[in-house]
Amino acid sequence: MDIYPLIKRLRREKKVQVFVPYMEGLSFKVVKYRLPLKTKKFGIKEPNNSFANVKIDLAIVPVVGIDGLNKRIDKMKDIRSAACFMIDIDEFYTILDYYGSDIARKLLKVISRELEAIISKQDLLANSSEDHFILLLMNPSKVLIEKTKELLEEQIVKAYIVDDLHIQVKKRIGYALYNEDTNSFTDLINYARLASYHKPDSQYNQVTKYQPIMKENLEKNIIIANRLVDAIKHKKIDIHMQYIMDASTQKAVYVEVLARWNDEVLGFISPDVFFDVARKSNLLEMLELHLIQMSLSSFKTLKEKEGHKE
Repeated sequence: MDIYPLIKRLRREKKVQVFVPYMEGLSFKVVKYRLPLKTKKFGIKEPNNSFANVKIDLAIVPVVGIDGLNKRIDKMKDIRSAACFMIDIDEFYTILDYYGSDIARKLLKVISRELEAIISKQDLLANSSEDHFILLLMNPSKVLIEKTKELLEEQIVKAYIVDDLHIQVKKRIGYALYNEDTNSFTDLINYARLASYHKPDSQYNQVTKYQPIMKENLEKNIIIANRLVDAIKHKKIDIHMQYIMDASTQKAVYVEVLARWNDEVLGFISPDVFFDVARKSNLLEMLELHLIQMSLSSFKTLKEKEGHKE
């Protein structure tokens, strides 16, 4: 995808500053966009290195690890089976903000070396984004998959020492199997990522195996999220108000507001479900604002009906 026309247009905007990624080892930092550009690793054109400590509004980040990984997979022959593990460093950007980019990059290198130590030469390791590693076991035995799983579970919660700093790291790890869960390596990586996001009900610090229901739940949540946006915009989520009474005085002490959503396509959706979907799809603020506005309007109408105009 060529984003140069977008950069060119943004640079003409007086109120917009443009920054671009500058690759440093496994990671990258933000530098100001300026000419000349030089073609660097992965064929990415970059300006010269510079220091920029800024807060950005929007980031478009090249996912270079996946492209390189796919090329390495394409060159491999006789792939009968594979196990893909997705290692997600939980709250990595909190670490980045607290300790700074230099310490965060060193931490990634330490974790990368740790992961490299548990795989063999035919296996693959890629850093798909700052806080995600992909580990691919090629033609592994069931025993090897279980052993790798156990080794990774030992690393889920661990303190790393970087420049004499003890940094506590929590990882979310999921995995999927080639030829069992899918015959596509693209889907294999996506399924492992999906499993890493899943919160197990039984044991918290465990590597999670992909299950088809995870994809079904994702597709269902995407549909609900799309319907939810429409419901909020067109005020299709109803609220119902009821008095909460003091048993001793039999007087109302406050009013409770209940949100109810009966979608014309999906039917009745429980508040627990649509609030959870709103939280996961970044719609919670939009939903809460809508419900607050509806509640205040309904409460005003209620007070006026009772003759308590203010």
